[in-house]
Amino acid sequence: MIAEAREILETAKEMERAGASFYRQLEEKHGGDDSLRELFGFLASEEDGHLREFEKLLDEIPDFSFPEHFAPMARDLKGFASIFSSSRLADERRSLSSLLTAVDFAIRREMDTIFFYDELLAMVPDLQQKWVRSLIEQERRHFRELTELRAHIAR
Repeated sequence: MIAEAREILETAKEMERAGASFYRQLEEKHGGDDSLRELFGFLASEEDGHLREFEKLLDEIPDFSFPEHFAPMARDLKGFASIFSSSRLADERRSLSSLLTAVDFAIRREMDTIFFYDELLAMVPDLQQKWVRSLIEQERRHFRELTELRAHIAR
C-alpha cells in the first residue's frame, strides 16, 4: 500500500499544480481588471502553497501507507488522476468561451478537490488530519469566492 499512498499524494500534487496553472492563465487573461487579477493571483498562490505542502509531506514520510482496509477507498481516489489529467484539463479548458464558463469550470474543480481531500482525510494518520482539514477549509473558501464571483458576473 505504500506505493498506492504515494500515488494518491502525487495525484493531489498534480491537482494543485493544475489549479495553480489554470488560475495563472485566468490572471493573465483578465489582467486588465484589478479585482479579477488579484483574485486569480491569490488562488494560484494558494494552490502553489498546497503543492509545496504535499511535496513536504512526501519528503517527511516516505514510508507513508494506508491501512489495508482503506484499499477500496484508495482505488477510488486514484481515479481522480483521470479528472485532473493534463490532457483532459486541456480539452476542457479549450471549451471555455467566457469568464463565466471559466469560473464554472473552476468551481467544479474546487468541488472535486474538496471531495478528494474529504475522502483522503479518513485515510491519513492522525498527525496529518489537522493539515488535511485545513486544506479542505481553504478549498471551501476558494469555492465560496468563486461562487460569489459567478453571482457577480451573472448579474
